[in-house]
Amino acid sequence: NITHRLVYDHDGDGLYNGTFDWDSGELHAYCETDENNTKIDANCTDMFFVLFDVNWTEGDYGYQDLRSDGTVANGTIRLFKDMDSHNASTAPTVGSSFGVTQEDETPSDSTAAEDEPLAPETILLYIAMGTGGAAALLLLLLIVRRDEEPKTLSSEQE
Repeated sequence: NITHRLVYDHDGDGLYNGTFDWDSGELHAYCETDENNTKIDANCTDMFFVLFDVNWTEGDYGYQDLRSDGTVANGTIRLFKDMDSHNASTAPTVGSSFGVTQEDETPSDSTAAEDEPLAPETILLYIAMGTGGAAALLLLLLIVRRDEEPKTLSSEQE
């Protein structure tokens, strides 16, 4: 099993212990657990989170994936500037609502049905009905053709 170690060296000193440096430690594909879903090896890690604070600027940040087989893979994290203003200098006014519409109108049944996506069961029902209808039409067509064939044969024999 190959393990990974994700590292970023912000200050370029070759060590991963600076203020903005990060080191995931050894990451495994999975960690063995017991019947209570508790890790058997408490030091086993299978995920790593990087928290970016406000001191990071937008741009590309290159990191390395140091694999246990000796290969090194380079990766890039791209940060974009947050264009929304999230600083609330004052509290919201009384009666403010966020993400909730204040409309009293309720949609009619026809528009509500149009807005809802079809469930997989409903789609399968429509497919089954279409297939059954096509099979019934095919059977009817075959019966009609069989009835017409003897008439043409009898007229040819005369």
